Amino acid sequence: MKKIFCFSVVLFLIFLNFSFSGEIVDRILAVVEDEVILLSEVEMLAQMYAVQLKIDPETDPEKYNDIRQYAMEQMIEQYVLLAKAIEDSVEITDEEVDMVLDQQIKDMIQQYGSQEEAVKQLGMPIRKVKQLYREEVRKKGLVDRYKQQLSEKVKITGEEIEEFYNTYKDSLQEVPDRYLISQILKTRAPGDNARNAATEKAQMILQKIRDGAGFYEMAQQYSDDEVTKTQGGLLGFIRRGDLIKSFEDVAFSLEVDEISDVVETPFGLHIMKVLEKRDDAVNLQHILIKIVQSESDEERTVEFLKELKKRIEDGESFEEVAKEYSDDPEVERNRGKIGWIYLESIQNELEIFMKILPSMKIGEISEPFKTKFGYHIVLLEDKEEKHRITLEKDRETIEGFARRKKGIDEFARFVERAKKEVYVEIKEVLP
Repeated sequence: MKKIFCFSVVLFLIFLNFSFSGEIVDRILAVVEDEVILLSEVEMLAQMYAVQLKIDPETDPEKYNDIRQYAMEQMIEQYVLLAKAIEDSVEITDEEVDMVLDQQIKDMIQQYGSQEEAVKQLGMPIRKVKQLYREEVRKKGLVDRYKQQLSEKVKITGEEIEEFYNTYKDSLQEVPDRYLISQILKTRAPGDNARNAATEKAQMILQKIRDGAGFYEMAQQYSDDEVTKTQGGLLGFIRRGDLIKSFEDVAFSLEVDEISDVVETPFGLHIMKVLEKRDDAVNLQHILIKIVQSESDEERTVEFLKELKKRIEDGESFEEVAKEYSDDPEVERNRGKIGWIYLESIQNELEIFMKILPSMKIGEISEPFKTKFGYHIVLLEDKEEKHRITLEKDRETIEGFARRKKGIDEFARFVERAKKEVYVEIKEVLP
């Protein structure tokens, strides 16, 4: 009988090269409906929690025993929720299970740097890993979906929002500086030489594949996608909406084992191969060839963005210009609007925003600047300085806090009720 926790925990411990000290004499600690909870499984989950919390079982045994008890309670709770999900006819499709499993396998392979090393560490081929843990992933998916459905049922009134604020206003953190922005992104403006060189390379790879070379080997040798190249270009299952439209349109048009022509997106040139098709998903490999910019290409990009900035300042709509010219993959949906951003949450590679935004005036468009994603111009639509949270200015934020707290409280009560409705037998206390 496979367990909800085991797959993710086993992978976690393998990643850390972590093993138990001493042997465990396994035995059944509890039964929830037709699922059993073993001592070894509780210890494994407790070990994972201990690593995450940086608690050494040898030097802090009291805290570790608390962690073991918490791990036991968590496993009981998960199996109770699984029983209720099945009772309430919650469903998860085979395609969804495959997508989650493929992503976990892909993350594992990336962690080790190659599929060969992952197979070595696991002691079994990837195909066998999928067979062993597919049902477990399905069960976890059922529990996650059930928890999501319970969360979506939480409603909150205006009176509850105000009550939450009045109760917790003194302990609520300040709202940090935030900025409402839109952007136009240009990933490149390559000259003919750069595009021609990339196209020639992509066509050469495509011809080799059509002449019999293995797609997996070609991806490992030539692909510029550092995340997938070690896995032979494997992207796993993707659905419509997961990636940019120009890429997806080609991917979903291919038949199984069909190789695409060279396809251009804002990220470069792609060659694709479909491994498997489902109703709303395809299992895909790809090879990416980037179009490398020269210094003159970058200068042209900056000048082009300056021209766009002037056109907008002269009266053209930022949204319309963004829709036509931005290379942001989300531009069709957001028309360049990024929304509110908090400087405190900006990642290191975007810290240039921290230098530019505070000095801008509302309605101003920045000069072009560079990040690892390309060149940007940014429109500052509004800004708010750091302030104590208030019901008048931050009602939406407070509503989110209040809804989350109510959801947590209601979920805890639901679990306690469910434990009385589902068969739970504690066979033995933790030793």
